[in-house]
Amino acid sequence: MNWLEFVLVGMAHPSHRRPCRFSKFSVNIATAIFFLFSGQIVWPVVGVMAVGSLVGGTLGGRLAGRIPPAALRKIVVIIGVIVAAIYLVKNQH
Repeated sequence: MNWLEFVLVGMAHPSHRRPCRFSKFSVNIATAIFFLFSGQIVWPVVGVMAVGSLVGGTLGGRLAGRIPPAALRKIVVIIGVIVAAIYLVKNQH
């Protein structure tokens, strides 16, 4: 793989997936350890987020397989634009 392919394809090449996953895992573990000992974790919020992540991941995985890719992309873009607009309106003083 030359540099242009790497820039255009990135880590999508099968030979690059394993190192990328290990790198992401390492960074996530280091971050979790840092925050665990920082005392800045709000544990009730962690519980709510964990449940939401599990439910969302399970339902999202099932629904994403049933929705056509073009429709799914449109839904993601529409939700992203709506959320961005909400943040834009809320942050104006």
